[in-house]
Amino acid sequence: MIQLQQELADLQNSATDLTAIEGQLASDISALAESIAAAQLEINRANTEIMTAARTRSEAQFMPEIASQDDFVTTGAILDFINAASRVTALETVEGMVQLSYIDRQGKLRQGIFDATADDVNNYFEQWLPDRPPICLNCDSGVKRISIGGSGLTITGDWTIEANFVYPLPDSEQWNTLAQSGAGDRHLVVKAGKYLGTDVNSTFYYCLTNSELPNEEANAYDLGQLSQGWHHIAVVGITVTEGATIIPKTCFYIDGEKVGECLIKSNSTIQTIGNMSTGGEPFGKMAEVRIWHLALKET
Repeated sequence: MIQLQQELADLQNSATDLTAIEGQLASDISALAESIAAAQLEINRANTEIMTAARTRSEAQFMPEIASQDDFVTTGAILDFINAASRVTALETVEGMVQLSYIDRQGKLRQGIFDATADDVNNYFEQWLPDRPPICLNCDSGVKRISIGGSGLTITGDWTIEANFVYPLPDSEQWNTLAQSGAGDRHLVVKAGKYLGTDVNSTFYYCLTNSELPNEEANAYDLGQLSQGWHHIAVVGITVTEGATIIPKTCFYIDGEKVGECLIKSNSTIQTIGNMSTGGEPFGKMAEVRIWHLALKET
């Protein structure tokens, strides 16, 4: 009888302990829920501030005079809204503007515009225009692509194809094509989402870190080491002469640095940008796509 009474007391004490633990857990869960709610509010507030600042700069920025001599005037300004983590490309547009293109520290493609021409399109003249949301091509699925009309773009001798692009590339069965010829060559194509290369006469040539190594995946440059976001890519087709030997090469550059090459070069006319003509090999988001009839240098 005494033993049964002791066992009953032990069970009652255990029940009391479980009740206390349950109460503590409920209190901890409630405190955690409040912390999560407060963190979400702070994240939303910070995100709103960042997006508002990224979308628009409300006022144009003048270029004040900093020096003059005779009839010549020099203007200048510190552009604190341009924070480039890559090279900055400056081009003159057909509208008479200076366009600065660059990738910022968050891996996002940005663009600054200086309106150097007076016109009735906007109220700004000789000023840096307010920031605008960036625009890019997006060949992300299906048959989305750019088709070059007529007989395409003929490339002979040395050439360069360059573009800003977003990594990772879109999902595909095996390939992501940036430039393709009507004959089937692919001047720049990525295999399995990460291996750069070129496809000439139905043979894929890897971007090799050492062109003397066999044309195998184990010797190829791997795009998988790139961070997510915007990057610059360039492929350069050249022909070099070593003694009496003429050697064709295709060199590959990522973010301004050479990452490899292969001993082959396509001279086929470029017909399609951003995908195969039949689709299924989308290259994704692209901007500043340029094709040059010369071999650009690393510098």
